Amino acid sequence: MKVSMRSTGSEPLCILSLLVLGLLLLGPGPAFADLDQAQLLIEPPQPVEGDSVAVTAFGQLDDGCWDPVVSYDCSRVGNQIEIRFHTVDHWTAGTTCLTLVTAFEGRCDLGPLAEGIYTVHVVEERQSVRFPLPDMADFELVVTGPVATEFARWSTLKAGYAHGSEDRN
Repeated sequence: MKVSMRSTGSEPLCILSLLVLGLLLLGPGPAFADLDQAQLLIEPPQPVEGDSVAVTAFGQLDDGCWDPVVSYDCSRVGNQIEIRFHTVDHWTAGTTCLTLVTAFEGRCDLGPLAEGIYTVHVVEERQSVRFPLPDMADFELVVTGPVATEFARWSTLKAGYAHGSEDRN
C-alpha cells in the first residue's frame, strides 16, 4: 500500500492552533508577579552618605488576565522604604488566561540618605480572586560614610608638613 501526502499550505495555521489549544488547556497556573524573582536597582550602586539615591523595583506579571501595572506608591519612614504596586486580575472561575509576560517597574527617588542600613520592602497589592493576599520581597540598601579622597588626604599632609617646617626654624 502506498500513501502519499500533499502539502496544502495550511500547516503553519494548524501548528499555531495546536499551540493555542495547548496553552488554553494548561489552565491558570501560578500567574502573578512572583516577587521572589523581583529585582532592585540601586543608583548609585554603592551610595555614600549624602548621595542622592534612587531605587527601582521591577518584575513581571505572568499571564494575560492581569492589567499592566499603572500605579505604584513610594514611602519612607526612617530606614524603612516601601514600593507598593497595585495590580488588577481579571480572571474569573471557569476561564483560562493566555501566557503573556508583562513587565513592570517602579522608581523611587529618595534624595540624600544618611549613613546606615535601609530595608526596601517591595509589595504587590492585588485585586484578585485567585491570589488575594499581597506578595512581598525585602532588599537591603547600605549607605556608607563619607570616603576620604586623595585630595583631602594630601591637603592634610601638606598642611601638617608646612606647620612642622615652621617649628624647626
